[in-house]
Amino acid sequence: MSRTLTKAKNQDPAHSSRGAHAFANVEAELRGTPAAERQQPNVDLQVAGTVATQVLPLFATPAVKAQLAALVTAKLFDAHAVERLTNLAWAAIHIRTHLNVALAASSEASVPEQTITEASGVRKRMLGVVTYQLGEDPAHSAHVQAIVSGQGHLDTASDLDMLADLYHSEHARLSKDTKFQKDDELSARRLAAAIYDALGSKAGKDVEGWNALQGAIWPKLLAAYDELRRVGTFLFWDQSPETLVPSLITASRSTSGKSAAPVVTPVAAPTTGAPTA
Repeated sequence: MSRTLTKAKNQDPAHSSRGAHAFANVEAELRGTPAAERQQPNVDLQVAGTVATQVLPLFATPAVKAQLAALVTAKLFDAHAVERLTNLAWAAIHIRTHLNVALAASSEASVPEQTITEASGVRKRMLGVVTYQLGEDPAHSAHVQAIVSGQGHLDTASDLDMLADLYHSEHARLSKDTKFQKDDELSARRLAAAIYDALGSKAGKDVEGWNALQGAIWPKLLAAYDELRRVGTFLFWDQSPETLVPSLITASRSTSGKSAAPVVTPVAAPTTGAPTA
C-alpha cells in the first residue's frame, strides 16, 4: 500500500467525521459550480484547509464575537462568514483526503506507451503555444504554471484537458501562433480520455470525481478565508495580523514545505461510478 493511501486511511476518525459533515453541508453547492468557476489549487488543499481551521478559533472568543456582531449590524460583515469558512475548510480536508485515496488506487495502473508518447507530444506543442501567448497574462498564468508543474500519467491527462479548455476559450489569440494546430484541442481531449480509461474505469472516475470537487471548492475556500482575513486585519491591527491571519496560499506553502500540490484537472466530472461534481 502506498504511503499516500496509508496516510489517508489513517486519518483521525474525528477529523474524518467532521470533514464528512462539512462536506455534506456544501456538497450540493460544489456539484452545481459551473466549470468556468472551478480552479485547481496551486497548494495542497488538505494543508490549506488545515491552515483555515487553525485561524477560526481567533473569531470564536466572546470579545471578537461581539465585534463581529457590531460589524454585521453595520452591514460590514456577513453574519454567516465564520460558519461558511468552517464548512469549506473541513470539506476541503475531506475532499483532498478522498482524492489522495483515489490517486493511490490508480497509481499502479499502466498506460500504453504509444498513448503516452502521443500525449506527451501534443502536450508539449500545446504548452509551448499557451506559455508563449498566455504565460504572462494574469488571468491565465496560474493555470499555465499548474500545467508546467505536472508530473505522471494523471497530470498528463489533466494537463491535456486544461490545455484543451484554453485552446477553446482563447482560440482567437492562440490560433495566431505559428505552432498552433487546429486539431490539437480534440486530440488533447481524446488522449486525456484514453489515459483515464487506461488507469482503470473505477479508479479513474474516482479521481475525476474528487478532483472536480477540489476544483469547485478551492476558489470558494480562498474567497471565504480572504473575507475573514480582511476583517481579522482590521480587528487585530495591533497584534501582527499578518501572523495571526496570514495569506492562505503563503501559509499553506510554508506548512507543506513545497510550492504546489499535485494537480489533476479533468474537463468535467464523470457521469458514472465515483463521486460526480
